[in-house]
Amino acid sequence: MKKKGKSLGAKTIDGYIERLNSECGAVASSIKQEVEALLPEATSKLYHGMPAWFIGENAVVGFGLTPKKTVRLLFWNGQTFSEPKLSATGSFNAAQIELKVVSDIPIRDLRRWIKKSGKKISYADMIVEQLRERIREYPDLGLPPHPEKSPDV
Repeated sequence: MKKKGKSLGAKTIDGYIERLNSECGAVASSIKQEVEALLPEATSKLYHGMPAWFIGENAVVGFGLTPKKTVRLLFWNGQTFSEPKLSATGSFNAAQIELKVVSDIPIRDLRRWIKKSGKKISYADMIVEQLRERIREYPDLGLPPHPEKSPDV
């Protein structure tokens, strides 16, 4: 059975980046710098063998080396961003982009994605909201109003 995620023998994010080739290391360093600048409240660690940043207990952004020697930038809630440059991945709401060299990084997009990743992070809330949107198509079901959007009583 193939092991999921490879830490490259690193124990820290900086150690992980040091083990990448020069092009991927530069991409990873740039991503790390942007994430730490834009999500100062996030904590970081190696998660499933790759650098990842968390808000609370929720992983929001991370990156890892692909077999093709590119850096896969992953946003755990990326499908909720509605961003065409990010590709859906997995069975939940994750989305990703692969980057080979620093010039591949769409910096304005990256900053926007990072900011978005720090917002809607509760997966349960995202799923409930998606279900609410679907149910709204059937008004006869009598769905109660969203608690945060209800008028004060």
